[in-house]
Amino acid sequence: CDMMPEDQFNAASLARFWLNKQHLPQSQRCLIVRTNIGNNTLSETLQAAGHFVQEVIAYRSHRRTDLDPELVKQLSNRYFDYCFVTSSSAAAQLIELFGVALQGTQLIAIQPEVAQQLTTYASCPPITPQVASIDAMIDVLLHSTKKLS
Repeated sequence: CDMMPEDQFNAASLARFWLNKQHLPQSQRCLIVRTNIGNNTLSETLQAAGHFVQEVIAYRSHRRTDLDPELVKQLSNRYFDYCFVTSSSAAAQLIELFGVALQGTQLIAIQPEVAQQLTTYASCPPITPQVASIDAMIDVLLHSTKKLS
């Protein structure tokens, strides 16, 4: 990766990092490749700083409204020990679809911002790795299961 924020991994943090660290002249041409449900924070921040921004929707996320009753039953009965939550939009969808049925399942959030979203619905605080990556989430899972052994 050429550039990565040091704190949170979201659009606002990336914009701050880029503007504070790069010291580039205005009128840089920026292409943002994103999902249809992402916010406009990055593009708006870069435009406000005098850069030309073009966005491309590379993929579409669709919110589910139908639930598999068996999955809801399994969650309610604490069938799953862990649930990985890899984005803010996934956290919002998970809460919307399952709400209190999540209680009893240990949530592993990819970063603190996602964990904060989940805190209200979790019976125990979500686990968050030191680094926002899938590998780090798996390491946290492996570490937490060793503690239980």
